[in-house]
Formats: sequence, C-alpha cells, structure tokens
Amino acid sequence: MFKELLELNDFAHREFAVEWNRRVKLLQEDPEVIHILQNQYDLSRDLGSLQRLLAIPIGKVGIGHQFIEASDLQDSAVRMSMDTRVSDIHGLSVLELCLLIAMTHLTEKLNGDPFNFEMIYQEYRKFAVKSRSVDFLKKPVALQAIQRLMAVELVLPSGTSKRREYCNLCLAMDVEQLEDAIKTFPNCPTDVLRWANSTIFT
Repeated sequence: MFKELLELNDFAHREFAVEWNRRVKLLQEDPEVIHILQNQYDLSRDLGSLQRLLAIPIGKVGIGHQFIEASDLQDSAVRMSMDTRVSDIHGLSVLELCLLIAMTHLTEKLNGDPFNFEMIYQEYRKFAVKSRSVDFLKKPVALQAIQRLMAVELVLPSGTSKRREYCNLCLAMDVEQLEDAIKTFPNCPTDVLRWANSTIFT
C-alpha cells in the first residue's frame, strides 16, 4: 500500500514520474523504511494512519527537496509518536501526572538510572504533603496509578523483582517530551506545574 499511495501515474512530466517511482521503489526496500512501516503497522492497521505518516514527508517535497527520503519518514514517525504520547498524558489523572513528574525528578537525581515505586512514592509524598491543591493519596492508590501508567506504556519495567513495589522502572519518553506535554495539560493545578519546572517541593 505504501508504494501505491506514493506512485505517480498519468503524471504530466513523465521523466520526473519515472524517477519518482524508481525512488519510491528503493524507499520501499530500504531496511530503515521497512522498520518504520512495520512499527506503524503494529500500532495501527488503519489506512488513515499510513496516510498521516506520509503526509509530512509529502509536504516537504519542493524545488529544493524533490524526493522523499528515509529521514523524512523517520521524522514523521517520531512526530506521530510524540503526538500520541501527548494525547496519552492529557488523559491522565492528576495523581498519575504527579507520579510521572516524580519520575522526572528521580531521573535527573539518579542520572538516568532506574528507580522503583517506593522511591517514586516518596518523591510524590514530599510534594503532596506540602501542596495546597493536590490531595495526598495513600500508597495502594498510587501503586494502582503506576500500574495504569505501565498499561499505557508511559512507564516501563526494567527489572525482574517479584514485588511490584521494588521492581525497577523507567520513563518511556525523554524528560523534555514529558515537560512539553505537562505545559499543555488541561486544568493542571498550579502547584503541579510549578513542581514540574522546579524542585521547590523537594
């Protein structure tokens, strides 16, 4: 379907169409492009999803950039992934958002090393007990929230501990990506926004 969507048929400039179609065929055989398309297929088998993936590369085509390149598809895939992540984050509860923010602080403090639920909860607790706009919730509720974050793959396990509280975890995105999503989080409490951008509560 990739090739069919991009090929030029009955195009007025025949020489350009021939070269365009040749390059599309090469793209389809490029290992990097195959990997991108497979990932996209695994995420969604909807034709509209493939069309959205191709829309940005097609939009870049012009006099100075006449043909689609593998890097164009890679940029588009990254942008689509980021859009999905932002959408996932915007659907979180305030508690889930707070736990993600706690993880960003731990990521910085530990220089990227993994952390566990107990460490996340202590980081959240230090903020919540001082916050005027966020209720401090007990550990079992927070553990359920962590499990929801893992279910939508915003948080990933990086250890094999049998006890959920001590299983190593890591963020499934860059801290910068998360910070950008938090800035546009709907009706985000002021304390939470401030905590996301500083260490005032820690």
